[in-house]
Amino acid sequence: MADMTLISQTFTSLQSASQLAKALIGLRDSAMIDAKVIELRDHLIEAQGSTMQAQTEQSALIQEVRDLKKQITDMENWGKEKQRYQLIEPWAGCFVYALKESSKETEPAHYICEHCYQGGRKSILHNHTHYKPTHVSVLKCSHCTFENEMHTHGKREYA
Repeated sequence: MADMTLISQTFTSLQSASQLAKALIGLRDSAMIDAKVIELRDHLIEAQGSTMQAQTEQSALIQEVRDLKKQITDMENWGKEKQRYQLIEPWAGCFVYALKESSKETEPAHYICEHCYQGGRKSILHNHTHYKPTHVSVLKCSHCTFENEMHTHGKREYA
């Protein structure tokens, strides 16, 4: 009977050792799983960061395309608009663009700045009249530094 008890104790010890070994393997596997989960999480975070960067770059490109389309539209519109004007010299040394006769039915006669016209902008010139010893008409642009004056002795000669 002593042999049976010894065998039973040995078997119980081996069984406990086996369970302990399984537990140790489980702990080792759990630690490896935890390490792989951390590694996987790091890769997912990196992928998420790359995705957000790509989305930001895509948004910037979309905005750039919108801006370029607007520039093209503006240039096309300006190309049509500038055909409505012709370069004139209302008095010596003063060059401006005047609304052509064919376009006057839709708006009153006016001059636009030659400098702004060359830059793609329609800037209407304003007439400032001063009465000093002589009559002085001054054309001024509100967008650039263009200013030109004409001295006359009679009525103003501005369109």
